[in-house]
Amino acid sequence: MKKKCFTAIFIIAIVFTLLPVAIFAQNDPVITNLTVTRDSETTATITFDSSKNGNVAIIFKDSNGEYGFYLHDKDGVVIGHNTITITEEDKLLSGNDGYEIAVYFGEGEDDFNHLYSSQNPLNEFGAVKDTVPEVHNCTSTGTYQHNDTNHWQLCDICDKKINDGTHSNVKNEWKSDGTNHWQVCDACNAEYNKSSHTSSGVWQSDATHHWQVCEQCDEIINKAAHSGGTATTTTKANCEVCGQAYGDLLSKPSSSKPSKEPSKPSKPACDPYDLNCDGVVTCEEKYGEDWYWNEEAKACLVKDYSGIIVDTATR
Repeated sequence: MKKKCFTAIFIIAIVFTLLPVAIFAQNDPVITNLTVTRDSETTATITFDSSKNGNVAIIFKDSNGEYGFYLHDKDGVVIGHNTITITEEDKLLSGNDGYEIAVYFGEGEDDFNHLYSSQNPLNEFGAVKDTVPEVHNCTSTGTYQHNDTNHWQLCDICDKKINDGTHSNVKNEWKSDGTNHWQVCDACNAEYNKSSHTSSGVWQSDATHHWQVCEQCDEIINKAAHSGGTATTTTKANCEVCGQAYGDLLSKPSSSKPSKEPSKPSKPACDPYDLNCDGVVTCEEKYGEDWYWNEEAKACLVKDYSGIIVDTATR
């Protein structure tokens, strides 16, 4: 009885000792991020990440329940990302139907011996499963994706990249701003061939401004008003940037010569009462012949016939 009890305890101890290992292996498999794409009736691409160096066995099951075995031990798998291409020579795929697959990791070929005798090799411990999709004509109703040089769409069914092409603009039209020019792809509307304006160095001009033309897109660039140069009385100034004559001629100095004799000041007009225009207005000139100047009164006086002063006035 003690022996049986010891045996039972021993068996339980083994189970609990091994159980964490099994759980760890299931929760942290070596093979992760498994993806499968169908390239044709007979070819497919399988990618995955591995956390160890070793080998893999891949089990294929078709729609009739038939199994196919693929052992990748030629170059093995490495830690990191791996890609396996199933070719027509492998004779694992045919027709349009899809396939179920299971990928197993092993450190050597002997680790896969049990799969050959398994009744259900897709469901053995450690299997990482996926499917090889059916063959279909890839189509997309989605928008284009693009980079600086190409555009493409993704198949609505398998996400395969389709309609891949180089950006193009049939009319070779350019768009531009003050600094750059670019083209817009006819297929995906992406901007491409973007670069700074360039000029051959030739200047064009009018009466007030000069400019250059981008040799790629014909955009007017480097436009500015004429400047510099020196005008004379016979030639306009030449712009120091483009050489164009611009502006006005220099004004000529006055050609009139001064008279040899200084002009005499004109005489002021005579007082209308200064009959002799000698600068002295007499009482007689201003008021009449009966008037006379009285020095004592400092005024012009007039007398009647009896000699009585009847009026006075200032001169």
